[in-house]
Amino acid sequence: MEMLWLGVRNLGNGSTTRTVMRRFFSTSSFITISGEKGGGQIVRNSFSLAALLGKNLRIENVRANRDNPGLKLQHLVGISFVSSLCNGKLKGAYLASKNVTFEPGKFNQTKKKYTISTGVGVSVTLLAQICLPCLIFRSFPTTLILKGATNIKSAPQFEDLIGVLKPTLEKFGIDFSVVLNQRSVNSEQGAIKLVVKNSDYLKPIKLLHRGKITSIQSRAFVCGFTLNDAKIMNLAAKETLLTFFENLDDFNFSMEEIDTTKTSRGKGAWINIVAKTDTECILTASITVNSNLDFVEAGWNAGAMLGRDLVNFSTLDICIQDQVIIYMALAKGTSEIQIGTTFTKHKANAIHFAQLLTG
Repeated sequence: MEMLWLGVRNLGNGSTTRTVMRRFFSTSSFITISGEKGGGQIVRNSFSLAALLGKNLRIENVRANRDNPGLKLQHLVGISFVSSLCNGKLKGAYLASKNVTFEPGKFNQTKKKYTISTGVGVSVTLLAQICLPCLIFRSFPTTLILKGATNIKSAPQFEDLIGVLKPTLEKFGIDFSVVLNQRSVNSEQGAIKLVVKNSDYLKPIKLLHRGKITSIQSRAFVCGFTLNDAKIMNLAAKETLLTFFENLDDFNFSMEEIDTTKTSRGKGAWINIVAKTDTECILTASITVNSNLDFVEAGWNAGAMLGRDLVNFSTLDICIQDQVIIYMALAKGTSEIQIGTTFTKHKANAIHFAQLLTG
């Protein structure tokens, strides 16, 4: 099995991470990186690290190989918030921009509450990824209200944030709460509230043993569709998981169909499967139903995604692995996680740029 580990130097003379964040590095030099071979994660992680470490940043060829290259609204909203949080300077910050520069300044140490209103197609879970690292090391707790889609394709679902990412980040010593104010499916009319408590430093994590699977829960959600559609997703996911494991009863497998139509805005459907182990590992797979309304395919894909991670003895699922690398880079010490046999370009990019910005 292949093990991912990322060692990061101490942040200097025993000083806390918060002290480093408060320091303002006045330098004319820029760290220049190319976003040609990556997507939004390069933008999110690089901006967060540059702001925290006070390093001038230039990203060229942003998302150059994507169908719609350049900055999307999702990225523009996120980098604008980070820049405002640290009184930074942005150039090239506009829709479809392929080159952007960022000069961070001193972090605001007085404002305790922020609200970010977004537009169509902006995921609050992706916004949380760029905002959260920048709020951890402030001198006081911060309240952040994010308005946008809570459940949308090509982004982590709200259930991934609350059920998997949150408990994983708690292992680093990160303490934050998440409240769903309004669910919004493929719409900009939702909202979540995060309350992020301040920390002096992050603890390194070591997740090297998956352990025994203690439970697998498959939940299928619909908004504007029927519970039968949700059941189709669950049964398809179960069918696929049975190709990986002979008997799901050994893992306390359960299914639940949830209709959110009366409490949500928008329309859509998605499936979220969560596995837990006796070593406190939590792995998930979430898939949204595509425009062809293929509920069976969504269930199959979710089951296959989680099944692969579990049989590879990964201690974090393939999506969460990418998201924790920035916290591994900020932690004081060496963190290690077991990734099984899959090493994606996303992970390679996340590690490369974390090393570049923290080096």
